[in-house]
Amino acid sequence: MFSTDQAIFHDLPVLTALAFCAGCFGGSAEFASSAAAPEIGQYGAVPGESRAQPKHSTMASGPVAVSDDHGAVHWSYEGAGGPANWGGISADYSACSVGNRQSPIDLSSDQTRDLSGIGFAYRPTTLAIVNNGHTVQVDHHGDSYVSIGRWPYRLRQFHFHSPSEHTIDGQYADVEMHLVHQDGQGRLAVVGVMIESGEHNPAFDEVWQRLPNQVGNPQVFEDAYIDPDGLLPDDRNFFHYNGSLTTPPCSEGVSWFVMSSPITMSPEQIAQFKQIVDDNNRPIQQRYGRVLYSTSNQ
Repeated sequence: MFSTDQAIFHDLPVLTALAFCAGCFGGSAEFASSAAAPEIGQYGAVPGESRAQPKHSTMASGPVAVSDDHGAVHWSYEGAGGPANWGGISADYSACSVGNRQSPIDLSSDQTRDLSGIGFAYRPTTLAIVNNGHTVQVDHHGDSYVSIGRWPYRLRQFHFHSPSEHTIDGQYADVEMHLVHQDGQGRLAVVGVMIESGEHNPAFDEVWQRLPNQVGNPQVFEDAYIDPDGLLPDDRNFFHYNGSLTTPPCSEGVSWFVMSSPITMSPEQIAQFKQIVDDNNRPIQQRYGRVLYSTSNQ
């Protein structure tokens, strides 16, 4: 499926972090992206959406390096280092306060436009997990991709926020998982999956049995495997918009794909995560006229 394009990844720069946020790469909990990225990833320009930038442009001029320590300047989810103050902590974080394409946003199902789907080609890989102080993150070193238009984006890591960062029609989920992907030009595409309390989810057992309670270096478990395809809902419909990292430096140019249907975890699974990391979600940001897309019948 990706044989003609996989070569573009041979020259990918070594990432100093697979941290975001999407909480964790960028962190720069998430990865940061590039101004060269089209307004809606590889789908093309958004009809009717203004391309005008604010006086203080927050779009990067190229791929932004990410740091596994989430940057040299301390930030948090509460107090003086909390989201309301991120933009003033460092000049590098100014986008957090002056950006006009910030994430997360409320995903309103009555304000969407039709969009074609994306393709998932995920494969199992050995488990590498880290508690980076802002989230629990699983680094992915296998050959897993999503195809957006004709371009493959390689899965780099996934991590979690509780409660969710995005809302759907104003409603939060118990947890939100972010799967962070990068293409050969350094652009980011993040797939968000809402997680609600319900049935036990065995797809997460390998990770949950090894959740690190303490902040530390990544741990690799050669005898444990994780299949990201099993972490997705059966219904592959999604919302799509152009946004940003949800953690400092809040860089814009990130293509977001948030699944419309949730998956479940048991109350015990959710509680186990919350004992380690809780309330690590950025508040909802204004849309500023951005167009929200959605798919149906994928």
